[in-house]
Amino acid sequence: MRFLKKKEEKKEKEGKTFVYIDSENLAAVEEKEKVNWKSFFNHLLSERKEAKIFFYWSYSERLEEKSKPFERFLVRLRNQVEGPGIEFIEIKVPTIEKVDSSGKISRVSKVDLAIVCDMAAHLLYNDPVKEIILGSGDGDFYKLLKAAKFSKKAKITVISRKERCAQELRDIADEVHFLEEIREIFKEN
Repeated sequence: MRFLKKKEEKKEKEGKTFVYIDSENLAAVEEKEKVNWKSFFNHLLSERKEAKIFFYWSYSERLEEKSKPFERFLVRLRNQVEGPGIEFIEIKVPTIEKVDSSGKISRVSKVDLAIVCDMAAHLLYNDPVKEIILGSGDGDFYKLLKAAKFSKKAKITVISRKERCAQELRDIADEVHFLEEIREIFKEN
């Protein structure tokens, strides 16, 4: 009987926290008012021993000059967020440009696809995943997050703009943080 009780006791799940951020969402919030991302991420990751934070952003060589403010934002973000146990990984995703018959250029970002591919790879091949934090409100992530939650027992946290957060993500997430509220709580002085 004693043996069974010990076996029933659950230890806290070992594993890493993986954070996937579509950086353009953060930058959009940052346009209105500067946010102290260090305070926010310290709050968000306070009980995590180690985390890998992947920041994805769409990049176009043709628009390199327009990317400069965004690159400065990422440098400031890295400086605020990186620390012991917290690894910051910046991933530039090339923007695909299409030209129609009239010569009009349209740009397509593949950031969501890059996030899905990396998240799937981490779930399949990496150390145990304790938690996934997704910085996007796109409902396209639902099935992958559902698989992570139920097959890997991962905690799911979503960070999104309120009006852009799909209902299915709100339903599957253990926690949801809206960027508008983050801006108010963690604004820079």
